[in-house]
Amino acid sequence: MSWRDAQQLLNQSMETLEGEAVSFHVHYWGLVQGLKANQVHRHSFFEICFCTGGLGVYMDDGRLHRIEAGTMFCSRPGVFHQIIPEADSPLDLLYVAFEVLPSSSKEAVKLFRELAVCENYFQPGKSLSPAALLWQCILQQVIVGRPLVESALSGMCHTLLSSLPEIFLKRSAEPRERPRNRAAAAQLNQAKLFIRDNLGGPLHLEQVARYVHMSGRHLTRMFLAEEGKTVVAYIRGERVRLAQALLSQDILTIQEIAEETGFGNVHYFTRVFNEETGMPPARFRRLHRE
Repeated sequence: MSWRDAQQLLNQSMETLEGEAVSFHVHYWGLVQGLKANQVHRHSFFEICFCTGGLGVYMDDGRLHRIEAGTMFCSRPGVFHQIIPEADSPLDLLYVAFEVLPSSSKEAVKLFRELAVCENYFQPGKSLSPAALLWQCILQQVIVGRPLVESALSGMCHTLLSSLPEIFLKRSAEPRERPRNRAAAAQLNQAKLFIRDNLGGPLHLEQVARYVHMSGRHLTRMFLAEEGKTVVAYIRGERVRLAQALLSQDILTIQEIAEETGFGNVHYFTRVFNEETGMPPARFRRLHRE
C-alpha cells in the first residue's frame, strides 16, 4: 500500500477519536512524500508535523526554522505559517490536523490551551520520542496492508494525539509550581493574546495593563523578566512579524499592510520594519517572491 492509500484509509476511518479524559475530531491525516511548498496560511485548529526525511524551512509568525529528519513542529491555531522544502531535498512528512472536543475533561482542555500559546512549537531531534515511534508504527501497520482491528488502530491514534503536548510543553522539574507563579504566567499569556488580537488598532501599555487588571509598571516588569523587552517593544515586534506574514502572502499592498498592522502610514511602517529586519518591506516581499 502506498503512502497515498494509507492516508486515505486513515482519513476514512480515524476521524473521531474518543477517550475517557480527552476526545479529538481529526480534520485530516497527512502522509506525504516529496512535499511541495505551500502558501502562507493559518488554521483554527492544531496541525502537528513530523519530518521523516528531506530538508526545508518552517516559517512561523515570521520566524524561520530549519527542518530536517526527526523534526517535529506544531502549527498553533491562528498563527500564520508556511513549509518550504529545499528544491533538491524534498520533504517527507507525517502530519495530523485536529481539535479537542468539548466533551473532554477540564484538565485536557487546559493542556491543549497551553499548547496553543506555547513558544516551544519547533522541536528537532525527536525521532526516538514515544510520539514519533508510535506515529511510524501506525504508518507501518497501515502500509503493510495488515492493520490491526479498527478499535486497536483507533487506540494507537488516540494515544498519539494525547502524547503530542509532551513534545512541546516544557514542564518544571519541581513537583508543584507556586500558585502565584501560575497566575502570573496566565496573566502574561493573556496580555500576549490581547496584543496579538488587536495589532490592527492603537495599542499602548496602559490599555494592555487594564485588560489584565494590573498596573503598567508591574506588566512592564513581567515582560522584561520573561521576554527581555518592554511591552512597547513586544508590540512592535509582533506587528513586524504579522507584517512579514502578510508580505509573504503577496495579496495586500504595502500601504494596506501598514494599516492592517497598526503602523498607520507607509513611512513609519518602513522605518520600523527596516530597523527590526534589516531591510525595507518592498525588498522583503521581493526576496520572498524570488
